[in-house]
Amino acid sequence: MIRPLLFGLVLAAQFVAVADRSHAAPFAGRIDVDNAAVRIVGGPDSVGGIDDWALTNGTLCAVVADPAHEGYVLPTGGSLVDLGYCGRADDQFIILEGLANLSRGDVTHWTSVEAQANTREAAILVHGERDGVAVTTRYALDIDQPETLHVSTRLERRAKGERLFAFGDVSIHYDGTLRPYMLAREGHSEGFSHRSTGDATVIDLMGSIVPVEQVALIGSRSAEAPISYSIRITGAHFESPGSEPRPVATFGLSTETVTFVGVLANPVWLGSDDETGLLQLAQTLFMDLEIGDAIVFERAIDVAQRTDAVAFTDASHPTAGTLRGTTGEADSRVHILDLDGSAVAFAAPDATGAFSFRLPPGAYEARVLASADRHVERRFEMTESDLDLGALPLPAAALVRIPADLAPARLAFRGIGTTPDPLFDDDHTGMQMEGAPKLAHNTSSHVALGGFAGDPEQVTLSPGRYRVLATRGPEFGITSVEIEVAAGETLELELDAPQRVLETPGLLSADLHIHADPSDDSTVPMRRRLASYLAEGGELIVSTDHDHVSDYAPLIAEFGLGDQIRSIVGLEITSTVATEAAPFTAGHSNVFPVPYRPLAHRAGAILSEGRRLRELIAEARAIPGERLFQLNHAREPESGAIAEQGAFFTHLSVGKPFDPSRPLDDPGHASLIERDSITGLRDLDFDAMELLNGSSMGRYRKLRTDWFSLLRQGERPTATGNSDTHTLRLVPGVPRNYVRMADDSAAGFDENEFIRNLKAGQSFVTTGPILDVRFAEPVRAGTGTLVVEVRSAPWIPVSQLRVFVNGELRHEAEAPQNDRIEVPLEFPADSFVVVEVEGEPSDTYAALLPDFVPFAHSNALFVDADEDGQWQPPGL
Repeated sequence: MIRPLLFGLVLAAQFVAVADRSHAAPFAGRIDVDNAAVRIVGGPDSVGGIDDWALTNGTLCAVVADPAHEGYVLPTGGSLVDLGYCGRADDQFIILEGLANLSRGDVTHWTSVEAQANTREAAILVHGERDGVAVTTRYALDIDQPETLHVSTRLERRAKGERLFAFGDVSIHYDGTLRPYMLAREGHSEGFSHRSTGDATVIDLMGSIVPVEQVALIGSRSAEAPISYSIRITGAHFESPGSEPRPVATFGLSTETVTFVGVLANPVWLGSDDETGLLQLAQTLFMDLEIGDAIVFERAIDVAQRTDAVAFTDASHPTAGTLRGTTGEADSRVHILDLDGSAVAFAAPDATGAFSFRLPPGAYEARVLASADRHVERRFEMTESDLDLGALPLPAAALVRIPADLAPARLAFRGIGTTPDPLFDDDHTGMQMEGAPKLAHNTSSHVALGGFAGDPEQVTLSPGRYRVLATRGPEFGITSVEIEVAAGETLELELDAPQRVLETPGLLSADLHIHADPSDDSTVPMRRRLASYLAEGGELIVSTDHDHVSDYAPLIAEFGLGDQIRSIVGLEITSTVATEAAPFTAGHSNVFPVPYRPLAHRAGAILSEGRRLRELIAEARAIPGERLFQLNHAREPESGAIAEQGAFFTHLSVGKPFDPSRPLDDPGHASLIERDSITGLRDLDFDAMELLNGSSMGRYRKLRTDWFSLLRQGERPTATGNSDTHTLRLVPGVPRNYVRMADDSAAGFDENEFIRNLKAGQSFVTTGPILDVRFAEPVRAGTGTLVVEVRSAPWIPVSQLRVFVNGELRHEAEAPQNDRIEVPLEFPADSFVVVEVEGEPSDTYAALLPDFVPFAHSNALFVDADEDGQWQPPGL
């Protein structure tokens, strides 16, 4: 049957410092304490550290993870994790992992690593075994091709075992962090146009598989040092004792999340090895390696200090003529297509707007994309001679200069009438998924001003009318102005800074779930993330990057922001691999504070794979000091959605969902409450659970039901709400937590007190309203008056109040904005109370926070109705 291959392809497609300045000779060896500062590759996606393996030819520096470390698709290390130019701190490469039979469940067990080096070349060899097949992958850098990493894998059957019919590499670039540009060996090249695989059918996926020539992975334009990569298949053959080597078919696919290049285990019997279609793939039903047979798969990863594909496509046409021209704007990008729309080349102009690259003879179209949604096209004929297109002038745009005294603030630009909302910081790749634009992480319709170096000084707009709104979060009012700009005009923006309208003494605002470029699925530089958080009036930022420890404190110190904002070093533990211990993963969780160890692998992140949630909790609690462990987004956002790896309550690691209507000792909940024989901890022993993640009220309502069930049964996790933002489009600090503090100033911040108060539920969650919930007096004889005070800035409407007692809606009423409401309540037995307030988004609120509603909820107030000093849970 062909199902195992197709199923494996579906899975594969969904998977989604200090640097040395004196590398001179090729080097290969293990990173240790003495050489770590020299051998670690720096950059936004650098994860290698002590005990990993370094490789350099003096130009490029690479790191291969030690087998004892973890991968992203696979539970083991042994894969390429870092690649960049020595001394530039430019690594944006996430990982290259080998998949036998194209399935993440078919794991190669890496057993040893070997380092080799001479005056011309350095290599790291990783040896392993996969069910009777010996596997060796060799990573090599030489001085003859200084900007190319050579990768070769040999798989030889030495004993009987499970069939091997294919092998390949998966390169991860989650959510388009690297922008894949795909060129086919023959036929139509999709370039930046990709198919989605989230809900792909088998036929859709098969249509994505092509005889690949190369895939260029274009680095983020927001990184300080530009870089791009290209993965090329350079050879693939089959070896059998007594026979000459024979070529085998290769293929590839690329999506927003993964690039895959692979090879079949045998030459095909029908059709051609130069093609990859249903005929060739159907023959995998009969493919395997006999004892003594082997396949050798060779590929190259080229690297360039650019954010385009010119270096890679020029190398494919070294004798072709040179095309030249100018767009007049360095920010623009030039796409070359065949007249049938097939991608050919992609170029970034230099600082003057000039571009050049090699093209073979043919008829083409040059398409220039630039800011303010401007574009120009020109057709031309290329011969064997050079061709100068001259100027490709773009339509004139308007410039709007931003006054420096607005900061910190966020400016939202909204088109009026027929004028569309602008998109700033577009990367002009034109990347599409299923025909819909796939925007870069830093592209948005607003501008974040942090009030320190690097703030934007101007923006480019299409001619038209705009409303510009300035905000600084829920404690401030807004200011706005309407502008009209014409082509070629420069306008000085006249807009006052937002003013504080609410005081929040004794409260500290914090986003406990936020991402920047140390996360493998974000390209937002930490500097810009810090600015975006200050622009929202955030007071405490917790770094929670995926499986990588990061620290905002050095940036806060560098810009002298210690009197405005404080930070906590944290981590999102991201379980993604199905293992025997956690067949459906352990979900996603945040833990903070954690030690930041920059010379360690992933800066000291807690290992996440092959472990129960209770094991992760135990390791977090073993760190000295106050610590908080938060379960993240534990349900799918919408009904009927496919179960997410991170939705822990949907699978509980065992494939059975949590049923809030059933008691914790129900057999279906056994995995949740069984105690570890050593630590005594349960999967349920997290300190907090994230109810509101971003704008998803559907997910919130599901998790609120789960939370109420836990509270009724005596479990008391704190409820939190966080942005979980990975991009600049989704603003940080919405939602946010307000935590009660004796001293709420940044200068007087007490980290231990913050953690203790948060764990005790001394906090509320909000997308705008400021909520105070308390009893007027202690409950006596089972009666008490609940006092609810709701305050909000004029642009944040509030109209509804809901009071839940023991998870049941007890009281619902209008909640006038900025009012005090008293609600008499009776409690026949010990109980808990939770309050929600909500409003209908006004036009202004929707313009500033699209998809959100004004909303806040309290944590639980526990009522000792019988006054015996003990709170007894009400039960289900």
